[in-house]
Amino acid sequence: MELIDAIHISKRLWKWLYNNPGSYKNEWPDWDINGGDVEVCGNWCPICKYVVDMPEELRLDKGIVFDCRLCPIKWTNDDQSSINETWCEMPGSPYLTWQDADNEEEDKAGALGVLKKLEEAERRYFKDD
Repeated sequence: MELIDAIHISKRLWKWLYNNPGSYKNEWPDWDINGGDVEVCGNWCPICKYVVDMPEELRLDKGIVFDCRLCPIKWTNDDQSSINETWCEMPGSPYLTWQDADNEEEDKAGALGVLKKLEEAERRYFKDD
């Protein structure tokens, strides 16, 4: 999967999650197992699929298929950390906010935060497109 496709599919998923608080990623109607057009992927995450599909020569550790350090999303707002030092389940990540949400307001806040991170990545990598 190409990065631009992973970002666009992820944005569709997270917009749906924002509009359907209390839902889980696997419930997204666009997954092929739910009758949609998007092939199910590990962690129910197109960005993770992008990392898994990455050519081995681009990997930080040869032989490791799933390496969160290759995630193209900068998950925290810490200016001191590089992208390779952040991952979705670390403290301060909007994904973790969504995952740990106890109510609709927190659920929507986390989903909106993930959408913003996806939009930041889209601007970072495709600002001239």
